Amino acid sequence: MLRVSGRGYTTLRQNFVQLDDSAERRDSVLGTIVSERKHRALILYLLLLTIWPHLKGLENPLSSTIWRRALTSSKGSQWSRADLSKTWAQLEDMGLIVRSRQGRLQRVQPLMEVGEEPYESPTGEKKNWAEAYLTLPPEFWTDEWFAELNLAELAVMLIVAKETTQRDEMWVTEAKVSEWYGISPNTFRKGIQGLEKHKLLKTRPEYIAAPLSPLGYTTRLNYSLSGNFSRDSRKRIQASAQRQMKARAATTTTTPKEGK
Repeated sequence: MLRVSGRGYTTLRQNFVQLDDSAERRDSVLGTIVSERKHRALILYLLLLTIWPHLKGLENPLSSTIWRRALTSSKGSQWSRADLSKTWAQLEDMGLIVRSRQGRLQRVQPLMEVGEEPYESPTGEKKNWAEAYLTLPPEFWTDEWFAELNLAELAVMLIVAKETTQRDEMWVTEAKVSEWYGISPNTFRKGIQGLEKHKLLKTRPEYIAAPLSPLGYTTRLNYSLSGNFSRDSRKRIQASAQRQMKARAATTTTTPKEGK
């Protein structure tokens, strides 16, 4: 699926994680998914967006067997036909997909991360919050992290990935976690601890002068993803994919020389 997707990695608009600063509260779809514990819905939606560049050009939709095989993991994640059907229904109820019948098969089309409009890949246009996006590397799928991470860990991974698209680290106070992302401070802590245990996240303490505190300083925790999920790694993957896509486009648009 990654090979035929065109990019080989996952893109997700950042407004799925957080609305822009014009909103009174900035929590978005991710917060709703976490509060309603729709873990499978999040994974399935991410997979759908990942392979949509390929799916939208197919004459026949994929069968449920193919979806279930892609989502079933050696690390314990099993998807039955009933699981898949229930999860598609949840995504439809949330306004993230539309479904239609095509013979015996079901065609699924994603809708925009926010807004219930037909899905278009994000452009990455600068200064346009609705087109800015975060990425997940192919290892999220190939190393089966999609199956190993629990909901809190996956939510925090998306938050940190979003916040480190343009900078190396992010920080947030527990008092702001719910307002900004729609998840509880306890869920955030569990996600951080889990990602640290998996060695997918680094925490760097920073000591800030606070003369009126008992110690004379306060500690701020800065977070960044590590390994294949680090900002540098994600940037390299994007740059490589863009070069390959440009090369393929140049090959397909080159007019062959006439010969006898």
